[in-house]
Amino acid sequence: MKNLKRIIALLSVFVLPLFTVAQCSVCSAGVQSNANAGGGIGSVINSGILYLLTITYLVFTAVAVYFLRDHIKYYMRVAAQRWRMFIASR
Repeated sequence: MKNLKRIIALLSVFVLPLFTVAQCSVCSAGVQSNANAGGGIGSVINSGILYLLTITYLVFTAVAVYFLRDHIKYYMRVAAQRWRMFIASR
């Protein structure tokens, strides 16, 4: 199971940059088509930046939760035990 996690992590490190390069061409095509139509460049760039920002944070959060879920469960159990001890001492 640990080897599978390592393989997935390595693949994501080497494969995800290949997909992120494609976003630059999407943004530049959006800017070009919007400029030809007489629109402002800023709205296309801002939406592209927000899209990339959101996806990045979602991916990092999902990876962190996936790898740290055992620690999160442990600390939640410890917090519940301490809360029960606190309530019992009153």
